[in-house]
Amino acid sequence: MKKLTFLFVIFMCLCCTSANAQKRKHQFGLKGEWELGGTIFYSSTTPVVNDSTGNATNVFQIQPVIGYFVTKGVEIGIQPTLTFVSSNGYSYNTMALYFAPAYNFIMKGKIYPAIVALIGYTSTSTTPTTGPSYSASGFSWGGEAGVKMNLAGNSLLFAGLQYLRVTNNPSGSTSRNGQNVLSFGVGWNVFFGK
Repeated sequence: MKKLTFLFVIFMCLCCTSANAQKRKHQFGLKGEWELGGTIFYSSTTPVVNDSTGNATNVFQIQPVIGYFVTKGVEIGIQPTLTFVSSNGYSYNTMALYFAPAYNFIMKGKIYPAIVALIGYTSTSTTPTTGPSYSASGFSWGGEAGVKMNLAGNSLLFAGLQYLRVTNNPSGSTSRNGQNVLSFGVGWNVFFGK
């Protein structure tokens, strides 16, 4: 987890260095612009086993994002999600990749409300120190709503809520297993044009 956080920080520094070297020529959200960054989410996760919910668990999660504006305000993006947990003699790894189309409300000023649809695939594996390993996967979906605020030049502060309906069905499962995840996140993105 420390290596992943370190790589994320280096990635953000490189993005900001190259993005700040360019003078901002236009407003955020125009056709042909790219948006790079990431968000750290605090999550309250409720497990679902055979359509019955269990007790909530609190987790932190890092989600990088890359998006391209196909027209003013309309962004097509990819949002990978990686979670690594190690506790009480087992490791729990979750990887997901979401297609993330978004609409950014481009208004006068420096604040841009945004909504994002998340559609993707999740894969989870657990490796206990004793006993057999476990793996599960499935189609997952959700949504995100938040606000991007232009801080200076081409950097954006993001704050928002996210809901994910994660499916992790083992082979042969007849009903849904996974988590319903409600998260609050804060992130930092940069944008640059052609």
